[in-house]
Amino acid sequence: MELGDRTAAGFSSIAENEDALLRRLFQGYQKWVRPVLNSNDTIKVYFGLKISQLVDVDEKNQLMTTNVWLKQ
Repeated sequence: MELGDRTAAGFSSIAENEDALLRRLFQGYQKWVRPVLNSNDTIKVYFGLKISQLVDVDEKNQLMTTNVWLKQ
């Protein structure tokens, strides 16, 4: 499959490189470890939420479906 100067093999090579980078970056990563000295310490997480689109409103079930932007 030819896509301009990119071939399917070229995309495969890019995906392999990306996969290798992710494996190297997360080698030894433990998602259950919290970044605190004392395990009883709390972590404050601040984030912003901005509604970008109101998709649907179900008045009967009081449910609103939206698309949002998340800012960390």
